[in-house]
Parts: sequence; structure tokens; C-alpha cells
Amino acid sequence: HKGCATWQCFEEYLSDPRLRNAPMTKMLLGRYMYHFGEVQPGEVELAKENLCKLSWFGMLDMPLASKLLLYEMEPFNHLRPHPVVFDLPPEDESIVVETHHLRKNRNSTYDEFVEGEYKHRNGLELIVSLNEYEFELYAFAWGLFCARIRDRALLQYADKFISPHHFDECLKTKYDVPTVKYCPPREDHAKKRIPEVIVA
Repeated sequence: HKGCATWQCFEEYLSDPRLRNAPMTKMLLGRYMYHFGEVQPGEVELAKENLCKLSWFGMLDMPLASKLLLYEMEPFNHLRPHPVVFDLPPEDESIVVETHHLRKNRNSTYDEFVEGEYKHRNGLELIVSLNEYEFELYAFAWGLFCARIRDRALLQYADKFISPHHFDECLKTKYDVPTVKYCPPREDHAKKRIPEVIVA
């Protein structure tokens, strides 16, 4: 947090219940992302189920792969991607299109804190201990995202870019599993006919 450059401020920031297991876990449970209530044991499984129900979601660390995956979904799979809008490579593959990286809030005081007291007092361990459900859900999201990338054979585009960061996470062998392993079909859903969605 940009406003925190001391360990005391850091601990006070993390002690706020609104910031624990937020925003992903709380939002997938249908709550406001900074809701005061704590995530209860077992609720992270419901959050995972709700993530499985999303036809598409992307990962900020893999913007290009996320956009390519979007183009595999209805109705975008009927459209030709616009290279400029989606940062996709032009038809001339000798030209490499780099995506823009996210801006991070930081200054010299913050950097000094991160490299000093935060590192020496193991700040990351404290963050993980207070946000265990968020980290568990985040790991699940990575697995599901990469499974969908693999299921749709999008890894074939990984060697078309000079920079490997576009697909590097999903190239790891630990993600070499199908989507159904993350989101197995539920029996009650399989027996029900999904009604056709009509857009007025």
C-alpha cells in the first residue's frame, strides 16, 4: 500500500476486516468487495463453483492470452480480432506487439520499506496468513484459466512472440490438466435442460 512505509502502518492496514480475502473471494460470494464480514470456512469452495460458472475471465498477468481466450467465446468467436485494439500480432509475424504493463503505486519511501523491514520481518507471510482464502482461490483461478487456454489449443500461439511472458505461466507442467478437473459437471445441473437465453 502506497501510504504505508512503516511496519505499524502495514499491520494496521492488514488488520482491517474489509481488506481480508478481498476483492475476489468476497465478490464471487456475491458480496461487496470490501464487506466487513469475514469469509467463513468452506465458503471458498462456493466461490470456486461460482468462478466455474463464468464463461470467461482473464488474468491481469496474461493480458494477451486473456484476450485470445475471449475471442474463443460466443459471440466473439465469429469475429476477426482487431490487432490494434486487442494488442494482437499483425499478419506480418516479424513484427512483435508488446502489451502495456500495469502501473504500480510506488515511490522511493515505499521501495525502501519493501526492501527493508517488510522483507526482513517476512511481510508476505503475514499477508498470506490473513488472506488464505484469497490465495487459495487465486491459485485455483490460475489453474482453471490455464486449463481453458490448453483446452482451446491457444498455447500454439506461445512461440509467436519474442517475449515469453504472454503465456509463460500456462506453459508450466503443473497446469497440464483439463478444465473438467477444476470444474466437474454437477449431477443436478446435468439432469436439467439449460434454457435458451433470449436478449430483448
